[in-house]
Amino acid sequence: MRTYRRLSFAFAALGALVFALIAGYGGAGAAIFAPGGGTIRALVVGIDDYRYQRPLQGAVADAKDLDRTLKAARVPPANIALLLDRVAKRQAIVDAMERLLAEARPGDLAIIAFAGHGTRIREMYENTKPDHKDEAYVLADFDENNASDRSELIAGPEMKSWIGVLDGKGVDVLFIADTCHGGGMTRTFQPDSNILTYRQIDLSKEVQLEATSVATVLDAARDAASFPRLTFLAAADPSQKAPEVKIAGEATRRGALSYAVARAIEGAALPRGAGALSRGDLFEYARQRSLEYTNGQQTIFTTPGEKAKLGEPVFRTASGGEPVPTPHRLDARPIRVAVSNGDLALLSNVKSRIAKFEITEDKAKADLVFVPEKRKAVSDGDILAEDVSAADIPGVVDRIYASRALTRLTEDRWQKFRLGPDNSLHHAGDYVSLEADDAQGKFVIVFNITGSGQVQYLYPPAGGGNYPFGGTTWSMQAPVREPFGSDQVVAILSKKRLADLERYLQDHDGSFIAGTLPELIRNHLDPERDVRIGMATIVTQPWKGIVR
Repeated sequence: MRTYRRLSFAFAALGALVFALIAGYGGAGAAIFAPGGGTIRALVVGIDDYRYQRPLQGAVADAKDLDRTLKAARVPPANIALLLDRVAKRQAIVDAMERLLAEARPGDLAIIAFAGHGTRIREMYENTKPDHKDEAYVLADFDENNASDRSELIAGPEMKSWIGVLDGKGVDVLFIADTCHGGGMTRTFQPDSNILTYRQIDLSKEVQLEATSVATVLDAARDAASFPRLTFLAAADPSQKAPEVKIAGEATRRGALSYAVARAIEGAALPRGAGALSRGDLFEYARQRSLEYTNGQQTIFTTPGEKAKLGEPVFRTASGGEPVPTPHRLDARPIRVAVSNGDLALLSNVKSRIAKFEITEDKAKADLVFVPEKRKAVSDGDILAEDVSAADIPGVVDRIYASRALTRLTEDRWQKFRLGPDNSLHHAGDYVSLEADDAQGKFVIVFNITGSGQVQYLYPPAGGGNYPFGGTTWSMQAPVREPFGSDQVVAILSKKRLADLERYLQDHDGSFIAGTLPELIRNHLDPERDVRIGMATIVTQPWKGIVR
């Protein structure tokens, strides 16, 4: 991606895999209020412990996080129904929804969140879907092979029916569906990688809901855009999977969307001086954060999409957009490294560079897998670095640490930063573009962290000075070049010039200093949140058709 000097563009991979980093956004958010002046009510569901299906790791943590966040935002505990694991049976959810419908009044805000497995079942009403399938939310006791447990689902038309009732009563609805109903991955999963969990089950046979349902054929035929009061965020569109990812400071893997929405409710997405969080700001924040947490593997789906509706508030706040103090503590927990062939002796004499690491025999619990026979390091399904030996692993560890730490640092000071043309695998000879919005009058610094932990200075050009950017959108293009693998491009925009940071990056251009960056950048963060950070992951390989 080097524009001002030869640069490798094997861009950032999968930093969503390893961890190491900062304690969260802060916690004590300001009170939030329904945009219509009424009461906020919530139904929050999280399921990890599936009796007959593959278990998940972070759905319960997602639900508990949102529950805590809403209570911290002054939502009365009595107004929140939290259903976890085996408690989240079909009848319990139906009962909770019926209570919500009965109690809701015009001007209220209803928050509905589901974290767990999704699937697709035979449509409830014929010819209401082009593929004749309804999406469904899978509950803890669902078993496609057992008639008595086959209806432990919530079908999409049922959710639409309930949302339609709320919409008709003049109730605003925020619906977060942290699940997926089909589709594949943005990039091919590397078989040597540690294990990823996805919030999706594929049924071995066609299943139809066999329970009494409130859904009508009209409900089945509606789409999310037909509910004017609905703000909807889904973890993935039908063409993608939603992975559970490692987020620094979190004890388990998490759903990127749920985590991002919780931080948005705490105030991380509020523009400075704003008294409300708009749909557009929530969507932009959740989309950017989900891409960063998953290293470009997950693109969320949101609606409405019409420009006129994106300015409407999701909730109001008493903070006026003032920043909430955030303790950005660096997490010193070691990164776990496995060896694909089990020969742990290969790493026994390898010492850490900056970030600590520990060797594990269990690949499923590893953050990073070293594949010595292929000379590559992989993590969460992506090749992080190619042509590496055991001696190079400390640099890869630092890359993971830096990626995780910087991602966490950006939670309350995120910068809109885009990779083009998309987040798929890029090849030698391709060109990629990088764009940062809202750059008018800002000083811009851009650098790249390769998969092996090397830092490459990109912008502004060395020796050319750094001046406030004159346009609205900063952009640059760069060719894909070796080394190939997965790099992370970081853009820092600030109202004041960060001359010493700029100088440090210039002086250490080409050096393996990734592990030093989180502490250095943290020291430049201002309480006014005028320093903004955006990140983009770019994964590359030499030529199309090459099997690695």
